[in-house]
Amino acid sequence: MGKWLRNTDSILKVCLLAFFLFWIWIGRTYPEKSRLFPDLLSGVGIILILLSFAMGLIKQKKEKKKVRETEPSSSDIREEKLRWVKEMEEQSEKDAGFELLEKSERKKRLWQSILIILISLGIGYLGGFLLTVPFYFLTFGILHGAKKQTLKYIIIALGVTIVTYSFFTTLMGVPLMKGLLWDF
Repeated sequence: MGKWLRNTDSILKVCLLAFFLFWIWIGRTYPEKSRLFPDLLSGVGIILILLSFAMGLIKQKKEKKKVRETEPSSSDIREEKLRWVKEMEEQSEKDAGFELLEKSERKKRLWQSILIILISLGIGYLGGFLLTVPFYFLTFGILHGAKKQTLKYIIIALGVTIVTYSFFTTLMGVPLMKGLLWDF
């Protein structure tokens, strides 16, 4: 168990746990409505971190039990490692849409991203926050994703907008940024 707690993943989880506990401690002096957001965010974060720790411990126990059940020979170990390396190479080739881009394509995407952010700022200033969110999601999805999944990006943009609006205005009572031209 000592080795398990020394890996980078566990150290990061402990740091996040301390960060969330710090926010709960600081938030106790806030007024009730102001305290809701840090408490809610910290509570969910702490639950997820503890769940992750529990899953890691369960996985570690299963691996120890599996190792005890089978004591492979050195040739079996070598074959298993070679198989594992081959699987990892295949997985890395088709990993979550990651693709190496040419320098010109990276430069083009950088300028597109900067333009999207600037236009979003303008839309936010003129039309308010609720118009910025869907524009931002749609344009990044269409420009940097698969163009044939436009309907999926529209649904995601609307869903995130609705969740954001309801979370901030209804649950926390925080007004969203209103635009110069559109006052919603």
